[in-house]
Amino acid sequence: MTHSANQKITNEEEKERKVADPFKDDLLAKSITTGVAVSTVNHTGRSIISSLIKHPLILFGVGLTTGYFVGKYRKEIISAVKETADQSKRLIPRKKDN
Repeated sequence: MTHSANQKITNEEEKERKVADPFKDDLLAKSITTGVAVSTVNHTGRSIISSLIKHPLILFGVGLTTGYFVGKYRKEIISAVKETADQSKRLIPRKKDN
């Protein structure tokens, strides 16, 4: 009886592992899923950009909105850029060592 209970726990743990990362062992499925997602985003981006180019008033509104948020969050943007630059400076010597 204890053997079946242990087996049940093992099966439940395996099911949880598969739910957490369904593509962990299947590289082909993960690659295909990533390719489909990138293709969808690319197609959506093209249609958005083409509609913006065709409608200058919408483009102007997007520019105003972008300017507003860049001005509002400029300190956070600058600190994120500095942090990224520092991380990249630390990464370059590591690559040379390896």
